[in-house]
Amino acid sequence: MLRTIGFYDRKRGAGFRTWLYRIAANKVVDWFRSRAYRTMTRTISLDEVEPIDEADFIRQFEDRDFTEKICAFVGGLPPDTQKIFRLHIFGGYTFSEIAGIEGLPEGSVKSKYYRLINLIRKEFADYG
Repeated sequence: MLRTIGFYDRKRGAGFRTWLYRIAANKVVDWFRSRAYRTMTRTISLDEVEPIDEADFIRQFEDRDFTEKICAFVGGLPPDTQKIFRLHIFGGYTFSEIAGIEGLPEGSVKSKYYRLINLIRKEFADYG
């Protein structure tokens, strides 16, 4: 943000907070596209491991695999659609907040999001 503060233009109509959200949203998208996200690992000690049911482990593994496939699918879509999806799903932003961040009408944000959800349903209909 400090490197780009010179590009902030109050006259363009966007508030400072909206400008900051835009930077944060772009960084989130960049991180999900990065190699670091795809190769991210976490080391835990044996003291942290709790015994789990085998069926529960399989369900969690399948859910993670499915989530990664959805993220890969979304990663191949236009950047604006990716941002809306990730801000809503991972960031927990409302459609109204996303509209402010992206400078779009709320209806457009909802429309893009629900079109994407329908694409995901069609793409993964046979996933189980």
